Amino acid sequence: MRLCVSILTLLCSVAVSAQVLLTGHINERLLQGRVKQVEEFMARFNGDEDWQGDRMTVSDSIMRTKYLRTLFDHRCFPMKKGVIENGMAEQFIREVTESDVRLDYTDKAWEAEVDCKCVKNDTAFSATLTMRTVKVGDCEYRWEVVGMSDARMDVFSGLRLSPVEHEAGFTALLSMRLPVRVRVVSSVRFVFHTVPNYTFTVERIEKRNSYNTGWLITSLIRNEE
Repeated sequence: MRLCVSILTLLCSVAVSAQVLLTGHINERLLQGRVKQVEEFMARFNGDEDWQGDRMTVSDSIMRTKYLRTLFDHRCFPMKKGVIENGMAEQFIREVTESDVRLDYTDKAWEAEVDCKCVKNDTAFSATLTMRTVKVGDCEYRWEVVGMSDARMDVFSGLRLSPVEHEAGFTALLSMRLPVRVRVVSSVRFVFHTVPNYTFTVERIEKRNSYNTGWLITSLIRNEE
Protein backbone atom coordinates (compact mmCIF):
# COMPACT_ATOMS: atom_id res chain seq x y z
CA MET A 1 0.00 0.00 0.00
CA ARG A 2 2.78 2.41 0.93
CA LEU A 3 4.56 1.74 -2.37
CA CYS A 4 1.48 2.68 -4.41
CA VAL A 5 0.86 5.84 -2.40
CA SER A 6 4.55 6.76 -2.57
CA ILE A 7 4.64 6.42 -6.35
CA LEU A 8 1.46 8.48 -6.76
CA THR A 9 2.71 11.20 -4.41
CA LEU A 10 6.11 11.27 -6.10
CA LEU A 11 4.55 11.72 -9.52
CA CYS A 12 2.28 14.50 -8.24
CA SER A 13 5.24 16.20 -6.57
CA VAL A 14 7.19 16.20 -9.82
CA ALA A 15 4.19 17.53 -11.74
CA VAL A 16 3.24 20.39 -9.44
CA SER A 17 6.54 21.44 -7.86
CA ALA A 18 8.56 23.77 -10.04
CA GLN A 19 11.43 23.75 -7.61
CA VAL A 20 12.50 20.28 -8.69
CA LEU A 21 12.93 21.34 -12.30
CA LEU A 22 16.17 22.86 -13.47
CA THR A 23 16.77 23.40 -17.20
CA GLY A 24 14.28 20.66 -17.99
CA HIS A 25 15.87 18.07 -15.71
CA ILE A 26 14.84 16.84 -12.27
CA ASN A 27 17.18 18.04 -9.53
CA GLU A 28 17.42 14.86 -7.50
CA ARG A 29 18.85 16.54 -4.39
CA LEU A 30 15.94 18.97 -4.22
CA LEU A 31 13.49 16.10 -4.68
CA GLN A 32 15.21 14.10 -1.93
CA GLY A 33 15.10 17.04 0.46
CA ARG A 34 11.39 17.54 -0.10
CA VAL A 35 9.18 15.88 2.54
CA LYS A 36 6.76 14.31 0.08
CA GLN A 37 4.44 12.44 2.47
CA VAL A 38 3.18 12.75 6.05
CA GLU A 39 4.52 9.25 6.64
CA GLU A 40 7.91 10.48 5.43
CA PHE A 41 7.72 13.43 7.84
CA MET A 42 7.14 11.00 10.71
CA ALA A 43 10.02 8.77 9.63
CA ARG A 44 12.46 11.69 9.48
CA PHE A 45 11.16 13.12 12.77
CA ASN A 46 11.76 9.74 14.43
CA GLY A 47 15.23 9.42 12.93
CA ASP A 48 14.19 6.24 11.12
CA GLU A 49 14.73 7.34 7.52
CA ASP A 50 17.23 9.51 5.65
CA TRP A 51 16.71 11.84 2.69
CA GLN A 52 17.15 8.97 0.24
CA GLY A 53 14.32 7.06 1.91
CA ASP A 54 16.76 4.46 3.25
CA ARG A 55 16.35 3.17 6.78
CA MET A 56 18.87 4.67 9.18
CA THR A 57 20.62 1.82 10.95
CA VAL A 58 22.38 4.10 13.40
CA SER A 59 20.53 7.09 14.83
CA ASP A 60 22.30 9.39 17.25
CA SER A 61 21.21 12.68 18.80
CA ILE A 62 23.46 14.75 16.51
CA MET A 63 22.04 13.25 13.30
CA ARG A 64 18.49 13.38 14.59
CA THR A 65 18.92 17.02 15.61
CA LYS A 66 20.09 17.81 12.08
CA TYR A 67 17.05 16.14 10.55
CA LEU A 68 14.62 17.77 12.98
CA ARG A 69 15.90 21.22 12.01
CA THR A 70 15.16 20.49 8.35
CA LEU A 71 11.53 19.69 9.25
CA PHE A 72 10.80 23.27 10.29
CA ASP A 73 9.59 25.75 7.67
CA HIS A 74 12.58 28.10 7.52
CA ARG A 75 10.40 31.02 6.48
CA CYS A 76 8.69 30.78 9.88
CA PHE A 77 11.77 29.52 11.73
CA PRO A 78 14.86 31.08 10.11
CA MET A 79 18.22 29.31 10.33
CA LYS A 80 21.55 30.96 11.07
CA LYS A 81 24.84 29.05 10.97
CA GLY A 82 23.01 25.73 11.02
CA VAL A 83 20.85 26.55 14.05
CA ILE A 84 17.22 27.69 14.23
CA GLU A 85 17.18 31.24 15.59
CA ASN A 86 13.96 30.60 17.52
CA GLY A 87 15.13 29.45 20.95
CA MET A 88 11.90 27.60 21.72
CA ALA A 89 12.30 25.52 18.56
CA GLU A 90 15.84 24.53 19.55
CA GLN A 91 14.63 23.64 23.06
CA PHE A 92 11.84 21.57 21.50
CA ILE A 93 14.41 19.67 19.43
CA ARG A 94 16.58 19.01 22.50
CA GLU A 95 13.62 17.64 24.44
CA VAL A 96 12.56 15.42 21.54
CA THR A 97 16.04 13.91 21.17
CA GLU A 98 16.76 13.57 24.89
CA SER A 99 13.44 11.83 25.59
CA ASP A 100 13.38 10.00 22.24
CA VAL A 101 9.84 11.19 21.49
CA ARG A 102 8.42 9.43 18.47
CA LEU A 103 5.43 10.05 16.21
CA ASP A 104 3.13 7.15 15.39
CA TYR A 105 0.22 6.93 12.96
CA THR A 106 -1.79 4.94 15.52
CA ASP A 107 -1.24 7.53 18.25
CA LYS A 108 -4.33 9.46 19.36
CA ALA A 109 -2.25 12.57 20.12
CA TRP A 110 -2.59 14.02 16.62
CA GLU A 111 -5.39 15.04 14.31
CA ALA A 112 -6.05 16.35 10.83
CA GLU A 113 -7.80 19.66 10.24
CA VAL A 114 -9.42 19.72 6.81
CA ASP A 115 -10.64 23.05 5.45
CA CYS A 116 -13.53 22.63 3.02
CA LYS A 117 -15.69 24.75 0.75
CA CYS A 118 -19.20 23.33 0.95
CA VAL A 119 -22.74 23.73 -0.37
CA LYS A 120 -26.06 23.02 1.34
CA ASN A 121 -29.39 23.92 -0.24
CA ASP A 122 -27.58 26.09 -2.81
CA THR A 123 -25.87 28.04 -0.02
CA ALA A 124 -22.07 28.08 -0.09
CA PHE A 125 -20.04 28.18 3.10
CA SER A 126 -16.64 27.20 4.47
CA ALA A 127 -16.02 24.78 7.33
CA THR A 128 -13.28 22.74 8.95
CA LEU A 129 -13.52 19.05 9.75
CA THR A 130 -11.36 17.54 12.49
CA MET A 131 -10.32 13.92 11.96
CA ARG A 132 -8.44 11.33 13.99
CA THR A 133 -7.23 7.80 13.39
CA VAL A 134 -9.32 5.11 15.09
CA LYS A 135 -8.73 1.40 15.42
CA VAL A 136 -11.51 -0.62 13.76
CA GLY A 137 -9.97 -4.10 13.85
CA ASP A 138 -6.78 -6.04 14.39
CA CYS A 139 -4.05 -3.82 12.92
CA GLU A 140 -6.75 -1.94 10.99
CA TYR A 141 -7.33 1.79 11.24
CA ARG A 142 -9.52 4.44 9.63
CA TRP A 143 -9.73 8.22 9.66
CA GLU A 144 -12.86 9.33 11.49
CA VAL A 145 -14.56 12.75 11.61
CA VAL A 146 -14.63 13.76 15.29
CA GLY A 147 -15.46 17.46 15.04
CA MET A 148 -16.54 20.30 12.79
CA SER A 149 -16.52 24.09 12.92
CA ASP A 150 -20.04 24.46 11.52
CA ALA A 151 -23.16 22.64 12.76
CA ARG A 152 -24.30 22.19 9.16
CA MET A 153 -21.49 19.64 8.79
CA ASP A 154 -22.91 17.32 11.47
CA VAL A 155 -23.92 14.85 8.74
CA PHE A 156 -20.20 14.02 8.54
CA SER A 157 -19.93 13.14 12.24
CA GLY A 158 -18.48 9.65 12.66
CA LEU A 159 -17.74 9.32 8.94
CA ARG A 160 -14.79 7.00 8.34
CA LEU A 161 -12.32 7.16 5.47
CA SER A 162 -9.41 5.10 4.16
CA PRO A 163 -6.37 4.87 6.46
CA VAL A 164 -4.20 6.44 3.74
CA GLU A 165 -6.62 9.23 2.88
CA HIS A 166 -4.29 11.79 4.50
CA GLU A 167 -1.75 11.16 1.76
CA ALA A 168 -4.42 11.92 -0.86
CA GLY A 169 -5.49 15.18 0.77
CA PHE A 170 -8.82 13.74 2.01
CA THR A 171 -10.23 14.12 -1.50
CA ALA A 172 -12.64 11.24 -0.82
CA LEU A 173 -14.81 13.86 0.88
CA LEU A 174 -15.60 15.23 -2.58
CA SER A 175 -17.45 12.06 -3.56
CA MET A 176 -19.64 11.75 -0.45
CA ARG A 177 -23.35 11.75 -1.28
CA LEU A 178 -24.72 13.65 1.70
CA PRO A 179 -27.08 16.64 2.18
CA VAL A 180 -23.96 18.79 2.42
CA ARG A 181 -21.57 18.58 -0.53
CA VAL A 182 -17.86 19.25 -0.17
CA ARG A 183 -16.92 21.05 -3.38
CA VAL A 184 -13.26 21.78 -2.58
CA VAL A 185 -10.73 20.65 0.02
CA SER A 186 -8.83 23.93 0.25
CA SER A 187 -6.14 22.95 2.76
CA VAL A 188 -5.07 20.24 5.18
CA ARG A 189 -2.90 20.53 8.27
CA PHE A 190 -1.92 18.12 11.00
CA VAL A 191 -1.75 19.11 14.66
CA PHE A 192 0.45 17.06 16.99
CA HIS A 193 0.30 16.95 20.80
CA THR A 194 2.78 14.09 21.04
CA VAL A 195 5.70 16.02 22.57
CA PRO A 196 4.97 16.83 26.23
CA ASN A 197 4.20 20.54 26.79
CA TYR A 198 4.17 21.37 23.07
CA THR A 199 1.69 21.57 20.20
CA PHE A 200 2.99 21.83 16.64
CA THR A 201 1.32 22.10 13.27
CA VAL A 202 2.50 20.53 10.02
CA GLU A 203 1.45 21.88 6.62
CA ARG A 204 2.55 21.35 3.02
CA ILE A 205 4.80 24.21 1.95
CA GLU A 206 5.87 24.93 -1.63
CA LYS A 207 9.03 26.88 -2.50
CA ARG A 208 11.19 27.28 -5.59
CA ASN A 209 14.70 25.82 -5.66
CA SER A 210 14.71 24.87 -1.98
CA TYR A 211 15.39 21.70 -0.03
CA ASN A 212 13.05 23.02 2.66
CA THR A 213 9.70 22.06 1.06
CA GLY A 214 6.85 19.63 1.49
CA TRP A 215 5.34 18.72 4.86
CA LEU A 216 6.97 21.01 7.42
CA ILE A 217 6.37 22.42 10.90
CA THR A 218 4.82 25.86 10.48
CA SER A 219 3.73 26.54 14.05
CA LEU A 220 5.08 25.59 17.49
CA ILE A 221 3.37 26.46 20.75
CA ARG A 222 4.60 25.75 24.26
CA ASN A 223 1.65 24.80 26.43
CA GLU A 224 1.30 26.00 29.98
CA GLU A 225 2.23 23.24 32.41
